Amino acid sequence: STELRSPDECSDCPAGYYCDGMGLPYPTGPCDPGYYCSMKAYTSAPPDGSTGGLCPRGGYCPVGSSYPTACDPGTYNNFTGGKTQADCYSCDPGYYCAGSNLPK
Repeated sequence: STELRSPDECSDCPAGYYCDGMGLPYPTGPCDPGYYCSMKAYTSAPPDGSTGGLCPRGGYCPVGSSYPTACDPGTYNNFTGGKTQADCYSCDPGYYCAGSNLPK
């Protein structure tokens, strides 16, 4: 028995995880690679943007991501859904990549 008395005493599903059902004693599992779960995610691949979403261009999201990881300096990712640093490409000759275009 948890001795909780109201829904307000339940905990939000933590960032990096999802909770896909009612009455869970702990999170269901980590967020899928290529996605990030901010808080209160109810699926491993959040579609809505308010609880997480598809990893944006400019970075990658390994399994259990709570926020996108920026590509290393000198690399970029121009596609959504990046899963690892291997999804980031070296900057072309004549250019450099110093910053990040991930959302703030």
